[in-house]
Amino acid sequence: MRSWLPCALLLCGCSVGLDEYKFDKGPCEPEVTLNDEFEGNALAPCWKIHQAEAASKLGLTGDGKLAIVPEGSTVWDLQGTGPFVFQVVGKTNFSARLAVSTESTMDPTMAPASPNHGAGVMIRDPNAEASFVRYEMGKFNGQLATTAVSTLDGSYLTEIGEEGGQPVTVSWDGTHAGYLLICRSGLGGERIAVARRAGDGASWEEQRVFLRDDLSGDVQVGVEASCPEAGDLRAVFDSIRFKLLPDDDDQEDCVRVFE
Repeated sequence: MRSWLPCALLLCGCSVGLDEYKFDKGPCEPEVTLNDEFEGNALAPCWKIHQAEAASKLGLTGDGKLAIVPEGSTVWDLQGTGPFVFQVVGKTNFSARLAVSTESTMDPTMAPASPNHGAGVMIRDPNAEASFVRYEMGKFNGQLATTAVSTLDGSYLTEIGEEGGQPVTVSWDGTHAGYLLICRSGLGGERIAVARRAGDGASWEEQRVFLRDDLSGDVQVGVEASCPEAGDLRAVFDSIRFKLLPDDDDQEDCVRVFE
C-alpha cells in the first residue's frame, strides 16, 4: 500500500483550508509549470484545489504521483461537484494528456469494485459551477469504460452544443490504467475533443467532440475524481502534460500531438 506524506494529506472528517496544503514557493509561471510529473512532496505554485473537503485523502504520494480518494456522494454532474486539482489556462488552444489509474482502495492492482467510480481530466468555466467538459476512466455500468460529459449551466449538452445530451460511456478493453486526453482547438477555440489510449505504443481513440464557445477563454484544466456513494476509489495520476497549439489548429491535430 502506498504511503501518504503528512504534508500532503487531508484526513477524513477534517475541514482543511488551502493554505494548509504544501505548495512550492515561488511565482506561478504557466508557460513553465503546466506540465507536472508530480514529483517531490509539494504541488507546483500554479495548482489550485476546488472542494478539497470532498476527499478523504488528497496529495502527492512521494513516488511521483498525485492521488485522490474521494468521499462518497462526490460527483461532477448537473448539481454536484467533487475534488478538482487544476491550473488556469488562458485563451489559447492546447492539448492536455493525463496518465491515470483508477484503483480499488482495498487492492491497488484491481479496478474499483463499486459501480460508477471514475477519475480523469476536466475543462471548466471558472465563473460557472456546472459548465464543463469532463472525461473519466473507471468502472461504469459494471464494466471498465470511459465516459464523456458536457454540461452548461446545469444542463447536459449534445456534441453540437444543444440541450438534451447525456453522458456517453464506451467500454474499455484495457486495464484500469491508461491515458486520457482533452484538447481545445479551432479558430475560436470552440472545439473540445476527448480521446483515450490504452498504453504506450497504442493508438489514440477519439471518443467525442463538443462545440463549446463558452469554454474558449480562460478555463480551469486539471484532474478530478468522482464516486456517487461511499465507495472504493483511489485515483492515481502519474503525470499531466500540455502542448500549446496554434489558434487555427484542427481537432485531429490536437488529438494526435502526443503520438
